[in-house]
Amino acid sequence: MNKWVTITLIFLLSVGGLAQQAIDYFHSEIGATMTYKIVPLDSLGNPIADSTIYERDLYAAVGDVEGKTAHFLLIKTGPKATLDAQAYRDTLYYNFEGSVTSQYLDLAYIESIMGQFSGAKLDSALGDFDLMAFLKALEKWYPMFDYQAPLEQEAIMFQRDTTLTLPGLPFPLTFRLQATNKRVADETITTELGTFDCKKFVQSLALGIVSPLPPYAFTPLAELPEAIWIAEDNWIVRSRIAPVEIDLTLLGEGVIKINGLLREAIPTTAEKVKRDKTFAEKFDLLQNYPNPFNASTTIRYHLKNAAEVRLEIYDMIGRNIATLVNDAQAAGEYSINYQADYLPSGVYYYKLTAGNYVKTKKMILLK
Repeated sequence: MNKWVTITLIFLLSVGGLAQQAIDYFHSEIGATMTYKIVPLDSLGNPIADSTIYERDLYAAVGDVEGKTAHFLLIKTGPKATLDAQAYRDTLYYNFEGSVTSQYLDLAYIESIMGQFSGAKLDSALGDFDLMAFLKALEKWYPMFDYQAPLEQEAIMFQRDTTLTLPGLPFPLTFRLQATNKRVADETITTELGTFDCKKFVQSLALGIVSPLPPYAFTPLAELPEAIWIAEDNWIVRSRIAPVEIDLTLLGEGVIKINGLLREAIPTTAEKVKRDKTFAEKFDLLQNYPNPFNASTTIRYHLKNAAEVRLEIYDMIGRNIATLVNDAQAAGEYSINYQADYLPSGVYYYKLTAGNYVKTKKMILLK
């Protein structure tokens, strides 16, 4: 009897040890970076090399976002030659529980994914409908990847309906924005960064019409499928949105074409970047350095003309934490050292007001 108990325990422990944990597929430590080459694809799927841009991601911090433990991923994009000097401008928030990765969809991220649907014909077809107000209601946590999900089983990540009457139509239509996800067979891929054994997912973002009659079928008008390859300890190493045609003949707008996009990991290399020669000719607030920091950082700014200046620190909910400058200053370049020993780790903002010039930037405190 004891033998069978022992065998059963060994079996259960071995199965548990093989279970895929979502956190295993994210970056292994705070401070990790990934660089991507982003290449548009023409209608035939061929790369448009001269339109290539680059992206840098930084695993910056862990904190609380809307009741969940969030891992902060900072994002910046631009030309390869200036990427190192640019400031991080966007933040994505991920949560890992068991085998599931969830993402918090804030309005900035929603704007970026809906930018794939932009186009004069589509805007015309939607009339005066406030699409971003409609999307604002989507701000919450959603499951994105389940590493133990059955293969080819499609799951709805989010779904949102609204009813409106378009110009020229005598009856209202119910529109739906829907995102789905499914895990497909694992693949081994090779990028400039190396060869990886990957979990692969296919996500699809669709905007369409819901039939007013049973069974209330959903007919997509615009659909963007995206394949995503995720490697252990490296996060996403490749993603590909195929070029698509969107048939808007139902709305009297014909067919429009949207280019695809290939995003692939490449080695991260530091490059020397020349200082912006126009810096001395304008008001400007630079990204604090270092960022993330513990617990001291330097904030630099430039005044084109003499001005009444305020430099303030705020937390994520807009509370004023500190006022570093509140005085009249002459034109020139200024550097302020900020000691944040008294603050907990997290995301903070620093705001420069100089006359009519106002600018705010984000900084990360890690202890």
